[in-house]
Amino acid sequence: MTGALPREAPGPTTKRSRAASSKHPEPDLRAARSDSWTAVTAARTAASQQYALCPRPVFPPAARLHNPAEFKLVFAEGRRLKRSPLGLSYRLNAMPHPRLGLAIAKKAVADAHDRNRIKRLIREDFRHNRARLPAVDLVFFAHSGLADLSNDAIRALLADIWTLVIERCARSSSAPSAPTSAG
Repeated sequence: MTGALPREAPGPTTKRSRAASSKHPEPDLRAARSDSWTAVTAARTAASQQYALCPRPVFPPAARLHNPAEFKLVFAEGRRLKRSPLGLSYRLNAMPHPRLGLAIAKKAVADAHDRNRIKRLIREDFRHNRARLPAVDLVFFAHSGLADLSNDAIRALLADIWTLVIERCARSSSAPSAPTSAG
């Protein structure tokens, strides 16, 4: 070992420890460790109770269309609504809440960042208006020119669409059913 450097023996270093250099010494973590878990658990419980009391706009999995069969059913049996360049297909569902599906094609919105921006805006607006909407399945689709719109213009289109969906669903649910012939 001709070129090896000798190892230093472990011992006190010349640097002062963090606790000695700071004005506030670090607490003894071993003593507080058992109490910390109960404190963390209590804080999480309080936060979840506060969340339950104060509903905020969320987008849970139950509020989404998941599989292709659900999308096909909305496109096949649903009604269409177009506010150029944004389109919507919707149909009443049997669930107690509305559900959202997004079909923003690459052909209509070429750039991925624009598709993501549009989908984010639609999801955000859906979260804020979900309590107002009837129990419908909604599928949004894009036409060319949607990427050129600003965020405020897209939000204005969505506000118009939400109003129309609410009115049309209320009209269709309050319309008298067709008379049946008793034979």
